[in-house]
Amino acid sequence: MAIFACSISFAEGASDEVTTPSDVVESIPAQSGAVDAIAAREFLQAVEIAQTEINQIEAARNRYDAALIEPLVLLGDALAELGNADAALGAYERALHVTRVNAGLHSPEQVNVVYREAALLADRGDLIGANDRHEYAYGVLLRSYRGDDPRLLDGIFALADWYMATYNIFSARDLFEHANRIASTTLPADDPLRLRALRGIAKTYRDERYPPTNTFDVDAVAPRGRSTQRDPMARPVMINAFARGERALIDAVKIVRATDRYGPNDVARAMLDLADWFLIFDKYTRALPLYRRASELLQSDRAAHDAEFSYPTALYLPLPPNPRAPTDRSADDRMEGVVEMAVSISKRGFVDRVDLLESDPDGIMDLRARRSARLARYRPAFLDGEPQETNDVRIAYRFDYYPEYGTERTD
Repeated sequence: MAIFACSISFAEGASDEVTTPSDVVESIPAQSGAVDAIAAREFLQAVEIAQTEINQIEAARNRYDAALIEPLVLLGDALAELGNADAALGAYERALHVTRVNAGLHSPEQVNVVYREAALLADRGDLIGANDRHEYAYGVLLRSYRGDDPRLLDGIFALADWYMATYNIFSARDLFEHANRIASTTLPADDPLRLRALRGIAKTYRDERYPPTNTFDVDAVAPRGRSTQRDPMARPVMINAFARGERALIDAVKIVRATDRYGPNDVARAMLDLADWFLIFDKYTRALPLYRRASELLQSDRAAHDAEFSYPTALYLPLPPNPRAPTDRSADDRMEGVVEMAVSISKRGFVDRVDLLESDPDGIMDLRARRSARLARYRPAFLDGEPQETNDVRIAYRFDYYPEYGTERTD
């Protein structure tokens, strides 16, 4: 089960790339046999081991002993993997209670469990609940550390990434900018967390102009007053903010070029980020020299070079949302459709042609999918430092739909 999860470190400084869509199983200090069982995907065995440990600790000590926290979290992880969300949330809630009893009501030690709750709630579609848990976790950290403490950075990135996933980009931007201020004043100039903040800032401007296809129903969060671009009363859209994102990515390039901490691949990645920015904002003549330089830097790592340049890379691929679900149908009636297309990519990354290969069921989403595909932007393939036209680039768009009454299911 893939859900939105993160892990927070409270050492001075902070760790890099702390928030990613990942499995619910996270590396936590443990000697429990449940850890190995979860790693082996033996989730029923993990539940049995964790529950046995819980019973033994309760019998030997009491129901609020701190030693219970670890097996309770592992029990929740295993139950979540088995699809028993309610029982998993119950295990996490008890782990939180024991943590608060032992470490204090607002102890930052609880936030890893709170993020597990948020991940599970998001996975089951409760975005309001997940949003509240993310904001609660960040509130706990703010009570523990002053506003410029670098120990806040992991929590800032966790909430900013959540806001990006739910398209609350203005709130995310505020957090990334705050992270950049903290990192630039308290950490070494070349610290990876500074790069993370700068790239986050740029991504908010890019997503503001080119909204990503989002797997979350972001409107589900809006009734609680969260500021999203879809809310006309939210902060105004800053159409002319191209320079701010550009500046953030230029700063990232300067950081990786100014120190031996980063190698040629790191410099190439920073240049690719900036080149992609120029390309998607129709600054082709500024993008091309950066692509050529990045290609040169990656020559010594052929696999990395080919991954970036041998085939077109989608920078913006808008696809239509699922057809609206009828109010009188249940999830059990839902079926999956597919539209497969072959597109031709120009040297400048535009889609020149869209050919329909398959539409099942026919006529539901093929027209909308083709129209959306024409708006896509790609980094073109490169050969010997020169952009290439590429034909037969495949796009498979899958969507959920509800067949008409009487249509026979084929699964």
